[in-house]
Amino acid sequence: MYSGPREGGGKIDHGTMQVILPAVLLETEGEECFYCGQKNHASIQCPSKQIATPQPQVWHLLAKTDVKEFSKGFNAIDADVSQEEYSGTMLAVLNKKNDIEGLMARAVHEINVSSQLRTLKMVWRSRAKEWSEGFRHLADQEGGFIWDGLNALMEGRPEDAEELAKQAQLKAPRSYQPHSLLGFCKLEQGDFTQALFHWQEAERMGYTPLQKGYLTYLQARLMEVEGNIKEAINTYKQANSSAPTWIDPVYRQAVCMVKMGFTGQAMDLFTDLISRDPHVFNRVLVDPELDRGRVQLLSSLWEMWAKASEEVEAARKRVDGFIDDIAKRFDASHGYFDSANEELERLKNLV
Repeated sequence: MYSGPREGGGKIDHGTMQVILPAVLLETEGEECFYCGQKNHASIQCPSKQIATPQPQVWHLLAKTDVKEFSKGFNAIDADVSQEEYSGTMLAVLNKKNDIEGLMARAVHEINVSSQLRTLKMVWRSRAKEWSEGFRHLADQEGGFIWDGLNALMEGRPEDAEELAKQAQLKAPRSYQPHSLLGFCKLEQGDFTQALFHWQEAERMGYTPLQKGYLTYLQARLMEVEGNIKEAINTYKQANSSAPTWIDPVYRQAVCMVKMGFTGQAMDLFTDLISRDPHVFNRVLVDPELDRGRVQLLSSLWEMWAKASEEVEAARKRVDGFIDDIAKRFDASHGYFDSANEELERLKNLV
């Protein structure tokens, strides 16, 4: 269960979550990084390219962390990450595995994991049709050129990656993989028109809803980064139609609404997503791309947190009542006494 500070004391009808994002992620104005959404570096320099695989466990760790610690982690990021040397200094923080600073940095870079090269790897290896089953069973890497090209791109050599992708294309002209890689190559070279073309071609060649949904998602993300927000929302909706069990296209629709100033409508989508996946609560809480509507969002999140806190307290009192009742009804030597108390203690720890 999420916990956080409540403003004032006693019963309050209104409040706000108290999480302060790091200035290093908010104060720079410029072109938005496709991979992570920050505006203080180009996509080719994004530190997320050095993260090998998706890390969904980050959200589980964050859920076990007191919200009061979030701002401490972000303050440490402000102290250790430099605007002038952003990529290198942020990468050093990302590599901190055992403290709140590293956890907060990983959470921020996990928000847009679907836009990053580590997800491309997984999609290439997936043989599933639906997103819900997508990465449970992965095939081995197939085709040398395409994987060499991806490695070159991750190392910051988009021109070399492009040549390798073209060789892969000659070898497998009907495969969606070379076009999907060429889209990223053109992205990092600053040619968004060609990036969109290649992802459209890759979508046309894709043969599962998972692949088509993912490649449509990349097109929508490119539109979002370029500032074509209405087109992005419509294209995210198409991605959602192809992959309805995947929450990211809906999450991005909500982010786009916030960027357009429609925070109330966005919160409706976020609320639905939180009911589907409670980790979205913390995702919204730490997302720098939602800065425009942050005041309203934090207030709405506080209302959800306050209601959940009341439910937790009520559940805790019920469990305490059961513990007292067991003690009154059964002698300590009774066979049921120990097993019942053990189970009730387990439930008490959950709330």
